[in-house]
Amino acid sequence: MKAILYILFTVVFLRVFLATNALAYVDETQHQIVLISPYKPTYVLIGTPNTKIQLSIKAQILESLPVYMGYTQLMIWDLFAESSPFRDIDYNPELFVRLAPFKNETTWCDIGAFEHESNGKSGSDSRSWNRGYVRLTTVFKFNEARQLNVSAKA
Repeated sequence: MKAILYILFTVVFLRVFLATNALAYVDETQHQIVLISPYKPTYVLIGTPNTKIQLSIKAQILESLPVYMGYTQLMIWDLFAESSPFRDIDYNPELFVRLAPFKNETTWCDIGAFEHESNGKSGSDSRSWNRGYVRLTTVFKFNEARQLNVSAKA
């Protein structure tokens, strides 16, 4: 019963999250609204023994330049175990610049100045890395409801 309630809550939460094109928060120091939008794929894969959940958002942090901060969190959840523990959680903050070299909305290039991924643990359980990257993305739109995103990251 507990597992069914967790699944129901997660599905409803993600449905609301994904249905929102952009969330907003107020930057009290600058007295402006900053838009928060989806970034990497957000999903729930329910399985046994593990359920995989990924949430991801981005926000443009400089109004005059296309500089973004992104955050992705991947959780591996043993949903059907007695106490339903999270087996692993990865935190992935990043800072990147988004350029549109072809002057259209369907192709862009992200230049990652800094990307960090970590499980948030210390000592011998710690797992983390830092890197920079370049990612080219092209979107093929078939209609209003369907599109294919193709990305290459190096």
